[in-house]
Amino acid sequence: MSNIFILEITLFNILILIPVSLAIVIGIFLLIRELVMWYWKINQIITNQNKSNELMRELISTLQNVSNSNNKSEIIDSSSENKMSETEIIKSKP
Repeated sequence: MSNIFILEITLFNILILIPVSLAIVIGIFLLIRELVMWYWKINQIITNQNKSNELMRELISTLQNVSNSNNKSEIIDSSSENKMSETEIIKSKP
């Protein structure tokens, strides 16, 4: 009888077997993950969500600029009204 098929477990075999097994498991995981992402179109959903977030940021920035410009004009208008009312008060004094 020959002992060709008997696997001799040595430290060297274990040190080779563990990294190779780990690489195979990680490769299978990444392949399955990519298939799941493709099937459920998760990559496309994330891309669209990022575009939507960027558009929302632009919209918020534009609205803040419009709001700030309106506030500045209101401040100018209110200050001119206050000046007029002060002038009227002075004129009305005896």
